[in-house]
Amino acid sequence: MTGGDVVAIIVNWREVIHSEFTFSFEDIGVIPSSIQSVKVTDLWTGLEVGTYEPNQIVGVKNLPGHGNFVYRFSIVEN
Repeated sequence: MTGGDVVAIIVNWREVIHSEFTFSFEDIGVIPSSIQSVKVTDLWTGLEVGTYEPNQIVGVKNLPGHGNFVYRFSIVEN
């Protein structure tokens, strides 16, 4: 995306709810420096999910069967 932001779609292909799915920023190609953070925005709701440190593990909880989340990841300066 413009400005280096990354959009990721997290899909639960299973029939049942996935109670917790985790990933690192590196898994999705977001590589902030040690003096940067990553702002995560839910694109379905437009709400900010949070701002995370570079080495934090991020996750989604209670992903419905065949459901999805669409997030935008933006690197921000601390």
